[in-house]
Amino acid sequence: ECKAQALKSLKGKWGTPIAAYFIFVGLILVAMLPYFGFILSVVASGDFISDNPVGLMGMALGALVSLLLMMVFSICILPPLVYGWKKIIALIANNQEVSAKDLFSGFKCYGKSMGLYWWCSLWIGLWTLAIYIPLMILVAIFIVVASTNSSVAVLILPILIFVIMICLYWVIIYKYISYGFMWNVSIDDSSVGVIDSMNISKNITKGNVGKLFVLDLSFLGWIFLSCVTLGIGLLWVIPYAEVTTYNAYRVLRTLNPSPYMFYFSGTDVEVCGASP
Repeated sequence: ECKAQALKSLKGKWGTPIAAYFIFVGLILVAMLPYFGFILSVVASGDFISDNPVGLMGMALGALVSLLLMMVFSICILPPLVYGWKKIIALIANNQEVSAKDLFSGFKCYGKSMGLYWWCSLWIGLWTLAIYIPLMILVAIFIVVASTNSSVAVLILPILIFVIMICLYWVIIYKYISYGFMWNVSIDDSSVGVIDSMNISKNITKGNVGKLFVLDLSFLGWIFLSCVTLGIGLLWVIPYAEVTTYNAYRVLRTLNPSPYMFYFSGTDVEVCGASP
């Protein structure tokens, strides 16, 4: 039903999300261009095997500048662009007027977009760190035990590590989905703070993360087909999937009202900074 409603909402409006997503991806590629251009120039010139100290210093400086440009884009530009993209999806799902220029609407609420992006990234990063530390410990144990030439350890420990790794990665996926509606909550009502947005998202996804995961998996076929078109098909698949996810958020928001959610009182997407 969420997917059917998404197609209905997108009818006659495909051009806007396609154009916005094309611009969004294009800006990311432009930000990465100096780095890849540097790599290609080094490989083409053969300077990567040069023993010239001046040449090596130039290579290091070029790599540093390229990486800094990518970091500046990721830190300062990407968060408001993500906010603008999420707002476009919300406007389409709520059958409101929308245009590709809404992609840059996040710059009007720059602080909120930065807070949402980095607060979510912080927690995802902490959970990822919490996963990799025990995983590395298990790998170290495997290496130590395998050094004894125990055939049982060599057979069992890799399987055990694989199983544990899958379980730990599920924790990351679970948290990513659990935090995923932060943007929707904040865009629906700009008076909701960053921390409350996360709390609301966790509350309304509680008990439904598995269903949301299956919903995401239902688009894998379309994504694989998009690979045949060298990714061009993603210009249609991504908006379709995003609007579907927003519809799922709207349903779960109604079924699982959050104790933090005192703010939302309608279906209109608010302008950042507007009164509730």
